[in-house]
Amino acid sequence: MILDLSPPNDPLLQQQLEPFDPSSVDLETIVADMFETMHHHKGVGLSANQVGLPHRLFVMGTDEMELVFINPEIRFISEETEIAEEGCLTHPGLFIKVKRQNEVRLT
Repeated sequence: MILDLSPPNDPLLQQQLEPFDPSSVDLETIVADMFETMHHHKGVGLSANQVGLPHRLFVMGTDEMELVFINPEIRFISEETEIAEEGCLTHPGLFIKVKRQNEVRLT
C-alpha cells in the first residue's frame, strides 16, 4: 500500500525518535508499504517519520537491492566529504547540493 507522505511542517519530522520494539508492530507490512511508497515516488530512501510513523526506522535501495534499518545508531563518520545534488520526498521536486561524509557506519 502506498502511504501518504507527511507535509514538511509535520512536527514528527523535527523530533528525535526513541528506539522502538519492532515486535510491537506489524514490521513486515510497514517495511513493504514503505518500500512501495519510496519506489512509487522514485525515491532512494524513506524514513518512517516521513509517512507519519513514530518509529526509528528507514529503508533505502534500488530495484536491485533493498536495505532496512531498525533503530540505527551511528558508529563512525568519515572526515572526508563530497558535495552532491540530493532530493527529498518531504520536499518533492526540490533538489539542492548537499555536503555529506563519504562514509557512515551504522549498527
